[in-house]
Amino acid sequence: MIFIKFKKGQGLGNQLWSYVTLRSIAKYKSYDYKVLDFEFFKGFDILSIKETNNNYELIDYSKLKLFREKLYYDNDLNCLCADYDKSILNLNDNSLLEGIFQSERYLIDTNKVLNEFIKINPKKRKQNKTGNNTC
Repeated sequence: MIFIKFKKGQGLGNQLWSYVTLRSIAKYKSYDYKVLDFEFFKGFDILSIKETNNNYELIDYSKLKLFREKLYYDNDLNCLCADYDKSILNLNDNSLLEGIFQSERYLIDTNKVLNEFIKINPKKRKQNKTGNNTC
């Protein structure tokens, strides 16, 4: 099983990139997945995502291996930057993914993953048809 963790101060866009990377890599490697701190997801009102594909009760989180995406410091921009980290394809089971993951290369079979992993909340879709502006 591989994991990501939603953080309190994390933005919706960052959460979605982490989530679709988790789901895409889990599918590619045939691993189960789980989102830790799922209650911090900022898109519950408009989006539907799955916390896990397997409801294990006993997981020893202290034994998880940490996979950190390689980050680079840009002196000109004075910020951390990231690009696709190909070592993710060698990811081991029982790993916690940590990083930005904002590269389309993480989304294996891109045409399918977004529609499969993220759905519009059906309640909000009905509201939109009546003219309410969700965004």
